[in-house]
Order: sequence, then structure tokens, then C-alpha cells
Amino acid sequence: MANKEYFKGINKIQFEGKESNNPLAFKYYNPEQIVAGKTMKEWFKFSESGFLAIILTAIGIYIALVILTRISGKRSFSKMSSFDFSMTVAIGSVMATVIVSKAVSLQHGITGLVCIYAIQILVCLLYTSPSPRD
Repeated sequence: MANKEYFKGINKIQFEGKESNNPLAFKYYNPEQIVAGKTMKEWFKFSESGFLAIILTAIGIYIALVILTRISGKRSFSKMSSFDFSMTVAIGSVMATVIVSKAVSLQHGITGLVCIYAIQILVCLLYTSPSPRD
């Protein structure tokens, strides 16, 4: 896949450094430059298995989000309190982290979502329950 020629007769664009006057050269990318223990070439390497893992994780976390939202009930944006908004941001953060991070598994992400929804349901129950002063 990496050796496929997309434009016949056009050579591979080379890195020439920022001093280069060539408008068709990379000026700020050095594939051999080491950043955080890996070469730039390794950082930008395309992996079909990694791409597939991101797609499957996104689908899995989305399904978990839909199921948990159906269980906990829906709220419209116009009726959101600041707590609801912060919960929505937290859910989005968990989803994004699970989708793009190799360090967080789908199971851990679903567990995090379940905890966030459980906290939201608990707070709603405490807020709507009659107070002892009544």
C-alpha cells in the first residue's frame, strides 16, 4: 500500500529543510527526526488494523452510549441544568478518549460511561426525592 504510485511521473516529495527554496519540498518534516522515542516516519505510519480498531471501538462505545441514554432517560438541551451539561461534556470526553487512545479499552470506556450515568441517575433521584424538612 505504501509503495503505490498515485500520480504517474511525479516523484516522491523529499524533505529539504526550512532553508530550501524549493516550493515542492517538505520544509518542516524530517522522517528520521526522533520525537518521544519514535521517528516521525513511525508516528505517521498508517496501520489498517489500528484504523479498524478505531472504527470498531467508536461503534461499540456509541452503542453503549445509546443503550445507557435509553435506560437513564432523555433530556432536551433546552431543559439542561449545569449539572446535565457537565455530564454531557464528561460523556463526550470518555467517548473521545476510548475511541482514539490505545491505553483505554472499550470495556474500560463502557465502565466509565456506566459510572457517569449511575452518578447522574443518583443525583437526579436525590434531587427529586422529598427532603426530610417537608
